[in-house]
Amino acid sequence: MNMDDSGSLERKMSKSDPGSGIPIPSSRELIEERLQKAFCPAKEVAGNPVLELARYVVLPWEGRLKVPRPARFGGDLDLPTEEALLTTWQSGVLHPVDLKKAVTEALDLIISPLRSSHPG
Repeated sequence: MNMDDSGSLERKMSKSDPGSGIPIPSSRELIEERLQKAFCPAKEVAGNPVLELARYVVLPWEGRLKVPRPARFGGDLDLPTEEALLTTWQSGVLHPVDLKKAVTEALDLIISPLRSSHPG
């Protein structure tokens, strides 16, 4: 999966680096482990594999990105469009830790049906 000509996703989360990719189907724990370690520079769009997963997998599949956050950190976010996601990300309102948690949750929901049909 290479979303742009820079090869950023390929360099940052690559199947050639067994510790960086997310195999399908993966356990929630593995998804969380990989995304916690993933490169995710605050406010940067280019070369950000976690943001790319949100844009190109989660938003098309789920129709929105839900970001649960404590009230002291601004409360929950509900981002229904790519434009809303990018605006919120680039403004710094959405923190990398919150993005990683939201993408982990969404990918787990997307992948979970595959676990029962592809055990092991």
